[in-house]
Amino acid sequence: MMEKYIFHLGYPKTGTTYLQRNIFTQLATKFSLITPEFENVGVNIKKFRRAIQSGVIPRSTRRKLAGRPLFLSLEGLLFDSMRLWRNGSFAPMNLHSALSGLRGLVPEASAEDIAVVLYLRRQDELLHSLFAESLTFHFAPVKTLNSLDKYAQAVMEGNSQPELPGYYYTFGNTLEAVRDAFGASQVHVRYYEDLRTCPEDEVAFWSKTCGQPLRWTPGSDNTRRVDASTKKADAESLRFTLLRMKERLAPNIKLPNRLSRAFKRGLSRFEFNSPPDVVMTPELRGLLEAHFAEVNRSDSLLMEVLPPRLQVHYCGRKVPRP
Repeated sequence: MMEKYIFHLGYPKTGTTYLQRNIFTQLATKFSLITPEFENVGVNIKKFRRAIQSGVIPRSTRRKLAGRPLFLSLEGLLFDSMRLWRNGSFAPMNLHSALSGLRGLVPEASAEDIAVVLYLRRQDELLHSLFAESLTFHFAPVKTLNSLDKYAQAVMEGNSQPELPGYYYTFGNTLEAVRDAFGASQVHVRYYEDLRTCPEDEVAFWSKTCGQPLRWTPGSDNTRRVDASTKKADAESLRFTLLRMKERLAPNIKLPNRLSRAFKRGLSRFEFNSPPDVVMTPELRGLLEAHFAEVNRSDSLLMEVLPPRLQVHYCGRKVPRP
């Protein structure tokens, strides 16, 4: 029997956008479906996400979700902090409160009726790709984190608290928090590498999990790969420089959505410098592999879900099970 409530939580840069646009939209007739770009429930997605992150779910929201299976895919629920860096620390967000809010969406549901799905990606690639995405949009104002080397160093220096850069790159932290929040519910750990190389197999997994045959449709995620060592920062994000200026100078003035979109379209007529290349040098990759090999070797929870064929990718080298 399939689970009635399915929560797909990311990680970011693991093909989430591809899944949301090409696969999950097929579930709209069977599930109450909520993704960053689509909902068929009647909720404001931004307000909905903020409510979950606060850990307090309005009764009106629970009433809207009652009586129908729920499928939710919002990577930002748990991982906004990986993109947002302000005043020397990650944007305030409590991982445990967000997970508590997520469980609170269906407070009467039994653990057996809930499935949680996490996609992992080898940690050096995750860091590289996410930094390339965030460089101009989120990190540009922070001079201390304006290079991949500086950010990687910050990641390796701290992973003990959610406000530190390395916390969310240590997968065991997220897995432990998810298990604490969802108890005996099924937690599925999937792999970006499989989605990229064998998407049909991943679609088969989702078909089985959702109890509905899904079609594999060709498409791509938002990858910025140029070659194995170089990624492009997002050219679109360069246009947000002016929007960030508005936030600094007039933060209390909110542009209506329609005006915001029109404004962004207008900005697209302007030419900006080419987006910067973000290069992962062999030396930096070696440092990251060694760091995460040590972290993962001591993380028994992660090793429980890390198959031997992927240990070399996630740990930098073969790591024996504890």
